[in-house]
Amino acid sequence: MSLLVLGPVAFGGTPGIVTFLQNKGVLARHKQCACGAAMSLRDRADVSDGCRWRCPDCHTSVTIRKGSFFEKSKLPLQKWLLLMHWWARQYPVKDAADEIGVSRVTAVQVYAWMRDVCSYRLCNIDPEIQLGGNGVVVSIDESLFSHTPKVCNDYLAMFSL
Repeated sequence: MSLLVLGPVAFGGTPGIVTFLQNKGVLARHKQCACGAAMSLRDRADVSDGCRWRCPDCHTSVTIRKGSFFEKSKLPLQKWLLLMHWWARQYPVKDAADEIGVSRVTAVQVYAWMRDVCSYRLCNIDPEIQLGGNGVVVSIDESLFSHTPKVCNDYLAMFSL
């Protein structure tokens, strides 16, 4: 996806980002409360993501990030989205951190999480996946795949694993 397509989502405000991530299956479209009722997504100006899930019966509310890849992160969704874009484009960590306005440590952590999710998927979910094709040589450094992924199961929910 080009930055021209991603730009209006990333810079159009939190509701656009939430909808985009829901459409991609990264954030939940529906949430059920512990009491059994279907929760609804409510706009909230007082929370960083601009909305929360709220139960109409027991009035419990939870963050939009609950049960997602982003659950334990305080990084704004806009910055997550841009870091994921730069990671996918193989943009250097230093440059991504500077462009997005996060510390290099944060950018390194996001890049590592993305790499771990992909390595987990390749090794455990789709071990028969074909990389490359006719006339294409794919080289993978085994050092990235020889360890147990550090990614928590909460983060793997992002990819419906």
